[in-house]
Amino acid sequence: MKKMMLIALCAFLAPVASLYADGIGGTYTCEGKNPNGSGRYQGTVVISGDANSGYTFNWTIGESQYSGTGTLSGDTLTVDWGEPDPVVYKVKDDGAVLKGKWGPGGKGRETLTRQ
Repeated sequence: MKKMMLIALCAFLAPVASLYADGIGGTYTCEGKNPNGSGRYQGTVVISGDANSGYTFNWTIGESQYSGTGTLSGDTLTVDWGEPDPVVYKVKDDGAVLKGKWGPGGKGRETLTRQ
């Protein structure tokens, strides 16, 4: 019985472990909305690193540059970018799309789409 439970657990976890086998690193287009309602923005984000060592984020929004570091837990990627509230992304489509919330109360929205 224990052996069957272990086999079932491994079968369940194997797809999760390989979900981001290709990693989420790369260049993404970025579209977002500020949490205070002041407007929308567009730009690019370069993500480097991996799930073991952590991810580095470099945003270019207009003429502004931002950077941060992220950790992945399951399908949730939390990025510290030096502000009180992190950006929290849900990883979709094997890393091709990241849907994020940021700012006070998570009212800001950001979508990253792999180029």
